Amino acid sequence: MGYIVCDDKFNRVKVKSPEYVALAHTKGGLSDRRLLEIIVNAEGDEVLSYFPEWLPIYQNIQAKYEALVEEIVENYQAIASTAATPKELANLAIQHPYSGILFGLRSGKLTSVKAGLKSMPFAKVEALIQRDSIAIIN
Repeated sequence: MGYIVCDDKFNRVKVKSPEYVALAHTKGGLSDRRLLEIIVNAEGDEVLSYFPEWLPIYQNIQAKYEALVEEIVENYQAIASTAATPKELANLAIQHPYSGILFGLRSGKLTSVKAGLKSMPFAKVEALIQRDSIAIIN
C-alpha cells in the first residue's frame, strides 16, 4: 500500500510499504525462484491474494517443497531411531545434503524442518529443490 503525504507548502511525497514495492516489482511476472522464496518465507497467502493467476505454478512448487520437508522429516526419524550415540547420528547425518538441519533438530536448536530451511542460505534450499527436478528460472 502507498500513501501520498502533503506538507503545509503542498510538497508531496509518495510513501510506499516494503510489501507494496516488492509486489510492484513482481507485476510483470513471478519466477519459479521467487515463488520458492515466497513459499520458504510462508508469504503465499498474501502474494496469491494479489496474483491468483499464479496459483497452479505456486501449488506445483509448494508440493515439491513439501516433499522435501517430508523427506527430511523421514530421514531424521530414521536416523534418530537407529543411532545409539551422537557419533552414530553424525555419521548417518553427514550422508545427507541437509545434515545441518538434522543436527539442528537433534540439538534442539531448530524447532522444525521448515525453520531449518528458512535459516539456510536460499541458494542451498534452491539446490535441494532442484535435485528433485524443480525448474528454477533465474
